[in-house]
Amino acid sequence: MGRSGLRFARLPALALVAGIGALPAAAAGAALFISDIRKSHPQALAAYREIVPLRFGRVPWIASLLGVGGPVQAVAGVGGRRFLGSICQPHDCADNKVAYLLNADGSRAVALVRSRRRTDGRELALGSPDAGEMALLRRALAP
Repeated sequence: MGRSGLRFARLPALALVAGIGALPAAAAGAALFISDIRKSHPQALAAYREIVPLRFGRVPWIASLLGVGGPVQAVAGVGGRRFLGSICQPHDCADNKVAYLLNADGSRAVALVRSRRRTDGRELALGSPDAGEMALLRRALAP
């Protein structure tokens, strides 16, 4: 059996191991992403959309958090479970980012936008974050 045949022969075993139980990402201890939050906590994204200014309404990476992002952190807060993360504009990440902090129940959302083109490189706070939230958002926005 050639190398490629051996590689494909292992695929069923790997697929079986990777698919054990088909548990949700959080239950299996896997990373959580904004796409998971969008499905499991739509109310959190609805709260976020309410704090986005109209001028960003047609900018998907800001308006709907449809950008490039890493894992989301689940953090405890006064209002219960919260999600902290950041995304950037596809194909232009370095100068165009949004950090967000969303209450899982949709009761609160705050964010920090920094964009070379949309905010002249300055930080723009959305949803009136307090000092503690601002510190978290700045940390999430850092390179």
